[in-house]
Amino acid sequence: MARFIPGVLGTPNGKVENKVYRQMNGKTFVSDRPDFYNISQTKSAKNSRQAFGLVVQFAKLITSSPELSYCWKKAKLKGTSAYHRIIKHNLPLTKDGLLSVNNQIIPNGFDYTLNCILTEELTLLFNLDLTNSMISKKPVEINVYNIISLNSASSKKIRSEFLVNTTSFTALDKFSDIQFSINFSNSEKKLLNKYGNIILYTALVITDINKILSHSSSIAKSFSLK
Repeated sequence: MARFIPGVLGTPNGKVENKVYRQMNGKTFVSDRPDFYNISQTKSAKNSRQAFGLVVQFAKLITSSPELSYCWKKAKLKGTSAYHRIIKHNLPLTKDGLLSVNNQIIPNGFDYTLNCILTEELTLLFNLDLTNSMISKKPVEINVYNIISLNSASSKKIRSEFLVNTTSFTALDKFSDIQFSINFSNSEKKLLNKYGNIILYTALVITDINKILSHSSSIAKSFSLK
């Protein structure tokens, strides 16, 4: 369907019957619309389409967090919005049509150490160390954002899924040996059992007494579920 930009009579932009209108440098260009499109079925083309769909889902999850979205907005990256920046930045980091450990839920920030294990009972145990983060002021609150990508489904009919968790800490006395866990519900465990592996994406957002946000880099870790 064509989109009309307000004007005296309106300027066509898009598809109108068998014509395609495009606006470039203030001028209108029109071309014939092909009767059908030959969608490539090569492995590379399929991977590209799959990767784009996953990154779009990824971007929607990230921007659903006001703090993560704000970090992308203020980052010095190309893109008109946080959503488009996330897609533009993350799409080249995918591998074989899937998200990889190189993908990021937050732009580069301060460093920290993350140790994490997945138990046989499907519990994620975390140990954070911020002693090398160069944080000069005592934080009022630390929010730990986790997005978990579920991969290698047991059936081609099962699509990729995500799980999301946020854990918050206040008034910490020390920046080392911060421990917490993610305990999945029974329904989440049933979902996890349908997949072969997961990738955990973790990022920290810190608020100090002046409500100024600082954030970590994104760290990703892969775990086998089999």
